[in-house]
Amino acid sequence: MMPGNMVVEQYRLQRLIWELNYIQILDLYIMVTSCNINFNGYRYAFIENVVTHSDYRGHGYATKCLEYAKYIAEQNNCYKMMLLTGSKKESTLRFYENAGYNSSDKTAFIQWLE
Repeated sequence: MMPGNMVVEQYRLQRLIWELNYIQILDLYIMVTSCNINFNGYRYAFIENVVTHSDYRGHGYATKCLEYAKYIAEQNNCYKMMLLTGSKKESTLRFYENAGYNSSDKTAFIQWLE
């Protein structure tokens, strides 16, 4: 596994941190982008809650976050990653497709528990 902190390419002064299934990229003290990765010992990873600060969109931060999530999954011997999003925006779905995810292999259903 990679250490909890590493330096990302210098787009700007930033840090990429992985702690407790949570990846975040910081620019000084501003949360630029983040996502959750969960695999809990299984051989597949779940990615969800990918969020990028509106001032930082379009600069590759979310892509870098997803690439790091893939690296973590590979280092933990996962054979696949599944990404869940609540967005229906075409641009968001296209972003995930360009990042290597597809929506044709499986269909996700969620049941919320109270």
